Amino acid sequence: MHYYALAGLRFASPLALSELAPIPAPHRNDQLDVHIEARPVAAPGPPPPPGTMRWCCYPARCLIDIPHVARFEVSAGQHIAFERTGVDDELLRLYLLGSVLGALWHQRGRLPLHAGALLWQASAWAFVGASGAGKSTLVTTLAELSGAHYLCDDVCVVDVQPGGGVMAWPGLSRVRASRELCTLLNLDRMARLSATDPWGKLALVPPWPRPKTAVPLAGVVVLESGPDGPPSLERLTAGTALAAVLEHTYRIEYLSTDLRARHLEQCATLVRQVPVYRLRRRWNLALLPTDAPSIAALLRSAAVSPGIATTAPTGP
Repeated sequence: MHYYALAGLRFASPLALSELAPIPAPHRNDQLDVHIEARPVAAPGPPPPPGTMRWCCYPARCLIDIPHVARFEVSAGQHIAFERTGVDDELLRLYLLGSVLGALWHQRGRLPLHAGALLWQASAWAFVGASGAGKSTLVTTLAELSGAHYLCDDVCVVDVQPGGGVMAWPGLSRVRASRELCTLLNLDRMARLSATDPWGKLALVPPWPRPKTAVPLAGVVVLESGPDGPPSLERLTAGTALAAVLEHTYRIEYLSTDLRARHLEQCATLVRQVPVYRLRRRWNLALLPTDAPSIAALLRSAAVSPGIATTAPTGP
């Protein structure tokens, strides 16, 4: 059995999960928060079509079927069971640490954003967007070129407390980068975790500094492609900000009916306490190293003056 920590929780797993921080074996089983085990798991329905997945979520229980990988059951925010239906351990880890943990976070009342995040001056910035919006690309570039500390890639677990601030947790010790970005930034020097990825990305060990505990969330940034020109940052109104946080909640479809009201209140509390912005930048990978200093300058300005709506000068 292996033991790990993630987002303030202690995990026991029969699988080696190198993307998580190892911890010593506990003295007692009740000192653990989440137990992962291999056992038979019921299918959530008929087999899904090739290239898709199927799930069915009830109060305190969620069944997920990834064809030719595994079936998973997440229950009570404390137990994850898996039954292999394929032989690729790397794909099994990829889904376990992504979609399956998404169901766990919802059951435990946590808010997982579909975001990559960075740390500047002891506060986090979360970059949200749909798959393909460039979250991993931007986080990797800013961590490599701007001196920001890496916090997480793809999923950012947030704790929202009314009147008590919003805290963002470090995520997996992994960043998924395209081969083109690796070539552009000379990231081939970074150690690889995996060679198998359905989206053609490389899973790399991030070499940049990062915190070990949760940090205050300074802002949420919605990524959008814009016309040629310098990047621009605009603060969203409360209603638009709430819609954006709801839209970019990770695996929101796993929320059973009994959890939806709590999730809505979490998102509303977040946008009352944390500014949400829209970042427009040209979607040109070759120009990203040129735009990165301007984007970093915009975020630093926003940290001082949260109400800004501005455009950065071109050039470094």
